[in-house]
Amino acid sequence: MDYKILAEQLVKKCLDKGADAAEVYIESGRDLSIEVRNGEVETVREAASHGAGFRVFVEGKTAFSHCNDFSDDALEEAVSSAIAFANNTTPDENNILPEDESVTEVEGLYDPEIAEVDMERKIEMAKKVEQLAMTDERITKSSGAGFSEGDSEIVIANSNGLLKSYKSTACSFGVSVVAEKGEQKSTGYEYCRRRFFSDLLPPEEIAEKAARDAYELLDPRMVKTQKAAVIFDPDAARSI
Repeated sequence: MDYKILAEQLVKKCLDKGADAAEVYIESGRDLSIEVRNGEVETVREAASHGAGFRVFVEGKTAFSHCNDFSDDALEEAVSSAIAFANNTTPDENNILPEDESVTEVEGLYDPEIAEVDMERKIEMAKKVEQLAMTDERITKSSGAGFSEGDSEIVIANSNGLLKSYKSTACSFGVSVVAEKGEQKSTGYEYCRRRFFSDLLPPEEIAEKAARDAYELLDPRMVKTQKAAVIFDPDAARSI
């Protein structure tokens, strides 16, 4: 489906239904998730989705609606709902639409290679990083490894003549393992996420970091209560 054409058609539909101005936002996407454990594939999930958002203006009043069913009846109802909502809101002179010149193009977000890579290669990447992490003798169990990818397309159109779109991608793989010493157990996890498939780090690097994170947590020591400077590991710092 050409979402640019659809967006323009929906803007016109909003105007035909009584809107003075309108904006349509369409997002579509595809996601793939692969999970392996102990060298065996546990799950492979692939899903696609799409949705459209509407912003309409009626005599300085504005309202929104959303629809993820692209049948004619569903889209018609979403447009009618937005206009009905707008008629029951308060006018605001600041409710305006952007001009085409105010929106810039963004490059370097989309990698067509990701979707072209064979499924078996993606599965093997997950298996490989798990296998490498388990070669460390201090690692006793695998909590699983995986590969995931996603791509999306965003289209925005409005009655001021704006019509813009962009595509973006992302892919990642990683592994989680367990280190044991006596009664102690600790888990280490590492992954790599990039927009471009060719930019993914080698599985050896990911596996080594996951294993190290697991065994370095063994044999923890208590410290005395004190005021002191604290340096956070990047993985801990980002969650604060």
